[in-house]
Amino acid sequence: MATEEDLEILVENATDEIQDIVEEIDDGDDFEAQLGQLISDLCTRYRRRAAACFFLEADTGAFYRDLFKSAQAFLYFLKRASEDSAIDRYPLTTGRSAPFFDAIAGQNMALARAIAQHSPQTFADGDEYEDDFFYYHFLMRLYFFETDKKELTSILGQLSSAVTQESTYKAGICKALLGKDSEGFNENLSTLLLAHQGTYDRYREQEIEQDDIIDVESNISIEGLALIRLAEIRDIVTAKEYRLIPGISRHGTALLPMQEDAWKTP
Repeated sequence: MATEEDLEILVENATDEIQDIVEEIDDGDDFEAQLGQLISDLCTRYRRRAAACFFLEADTGAFYRDLFKSAQAFLYFLKRASEDSAIDRYPLTTGRSAPFFDAIAGQNMALARAIAQHSPQTFADGDEYEDDFFYYHFLMRLYFFETDKKELTSILGQLSSAVTQESTYKAGICKALLGKDSEGFNENLSTLLLAHQGTYDRYREQEIEQDDIIDVESNISIEGLALIRLAEIRDIVTAKEYRLIPGISRHGTALLPMQEDAWKTP
């Protein structure tokens, strides 16, 4: 695991990178081509800093605040993209909506709802994978739209037919949420958490990220935390403890509302 010094450096580096990205967005040069990638990078840095702050001081306030800013920046992109068709959506399609989970993990369901309602409702062939799109699309429709069971079952069928062998657990999670199946949810969530750790093991082998970043990001699953919150809304019985989801991250106090442009302040 990363040392205290490693964590402090990660927080400092992420803060500097966030500031640089925000300044580049404000400059507005080559806006249509670059905005999606800049926001994607910004969300990654906020998520990374959230995890580093959590492990450094077990500070759920700072953890939730950075997750909120990631989700808020993503919503800003969705709104701008809907106003300007020239903006490149590729870096942040519905199938790349990790900040949707940031909002839920940070206990801000209003922000998650806004992201869902501004997200494209159709699959972008060639720009995203079908399993990724239908995974997020299903969750958004289940929780934030008045969608009947027949339509939800249809979306689940599309997800089930599109998933890769490695990600069948995502369809399993969605099926369990729809059916309020506690056993199925917990079984598939455990597989998702193992896959999360396996991804970072590959990153380490392939030297895709620095070891200290891998140490931090591999040891907490924000997606898993969000899914637990979603399960509990549907009265699914969740376990008291899960690997990669520290108990304190589940029980912190939700933040008070923040300004819409809080994401521009590192």
